[in-house]
Amino acid sequence: MFNQEHYKKQLIAAINSYIRLINNNCQYHEHPIRVLHDEWVSYFEDNGDTFVAILTTVKGEKEKIKFHKAEWKSINVNILTNGKLKKLLNKFSS
Repeated sequence: MFNQEHYKKQLIAAINSYIRLINNNCQYHEHPIRVLHDEWVSYFEDNGDTFVAILTTVKGEKEKIKFHKAEWKSINVNILTNGKLKKLLNKFSS
């Protein structure tokens, strides 16, 4: 069966995909406002059930996103459709 490392890798890949989408989209704006750095940090809370990602914009602003167990640590989760990632995309693409 899948373990925490498997789900963690899926979540990291999804976050990286969204960062690429955001950065690629911002290239086409007349005046790109905010673009995220490709490198970011993460850690676990709640005994490994909550995955916390901290992204940084080129202006130094921090974006902290918490993914609770039901949002990432299950075979039934499609992380690419996660509402928090979509919200991030909308925030930086508008």
